[in-house]
Amino acid sequence: MCPIAFTALACAHHPSRCPTVCYSAQVQSEYGKYVRMWGADISLRQFYCMYWVRHQTVGMKIPKFIDSWFANPMNDDERQIKALI
Repeated sequence: MCPIAFTALACAHHPSRCPTVCYSAQVQSEYGKYVRMWGADISLRQFYCMYWVRHQTVGMKIPKFIDSWFANPMNDDERQIKALI
């Protein structure tokens, strides 16, 4: 999770003081909007496939905040994903 925190209200009133948001925070925010808007859902199998492809392919990027979802795996599927991270 990005350590930079700010409110939209503060940025609206003082744009010059608005901090730059890190890439992971931007992705997290946009992903949350996407899920709310479209009801998106991704299975652990799909995550595994995504991480397997990244493991095999140089240059494929996945935001660190998504990696953090698997920091403390709760089952074998999550442990397999963590092993690929």
